[in-house]
Amino acid sequence: MESLLNDLEAAKERLNSAKASHFKAMVYLTWKKLDQYYALIDDSYTYITAVALNLYLKLNWIRHH
Repeated sequence: MESLLNDLEAAKERLNSAKASHFKAMVYLTWKKLDQYYALIDDSYTYITAVALNLYLKLNWIRHH
């Protein structure tokens, strides 16, 4: 999910100076919704459990936080 958020962030930056269009609006709305879901992941017990049980994810999470 993080890579999707990063791709949409890059698209937002490219479209920042573009004139208003349906595509620009959809990129912004998609980014907003994905960011909303991404914020909810940190509160999910399932995600926390998966991170705790997966050594690779655990090390990345520890480095990030």
